[in-house]
Order: sequence, then C-alpha cells, then structure tokens
Amino acid sequence: MASNSACWAAARSTFPTSFSDVATPRIATRASRLALSYGSHAVGATAAVIKVLEGNAASLGVARALGAVEVGSEPSDAGGRFIVLRLALST
Repeated sequence: MASNSACWAAARSTFPTSFSDVATPRIATRASRLALSYGSHAVGATAAVIKVLEGNAASLGVARALGAVEVGSEPSDAGGRFIVLRLALST
C-alpha cells in the first residue's frame, strides 16, 4: 500500500494546487472528488485533511460541497491562517 505522501504526489501531478484561476467551483469539486477517490481506493486513505486560507470563499465552498467539516484552524507559513476541515473517505 502506498503512503499518503504518494497519494498526494499523484494528485498534485494531476491537478493544480489551486483551482481558482482555471476552473469553476463545479469543476474543482469534481476534480477533487476524483483525486480523493484515488486516495481512498489506491492507497487506502480513510480521511482527508483540507486546509483553506481564510478568505478563500471559493475553495471553502468546494471543501464544504465535498462534505468536509471544519475542525479548527492553524497558522500558515506566510502569516495567514488556515481553516482546517476533515473529510471521511469511503473505501
């Protein structure tokens, strides 16, 4: 079984890290579902942690459309704050 790092690397090589410049929220949600499905089935991930910078309403909307729930916040390296969400994945 591959590690979560391998899953993330595969997803990042397929999808951009930010959909805001290239996709509508609907496309971003669909692409995210595909990447999360890969993580669930190919590497056995059972949950995803999603971090969205405060103020990024589009990405927060995508995370919520996926069914993610807010579990807290944490500082970003750039001085902002992340909203941290968790999404249970079906296997």
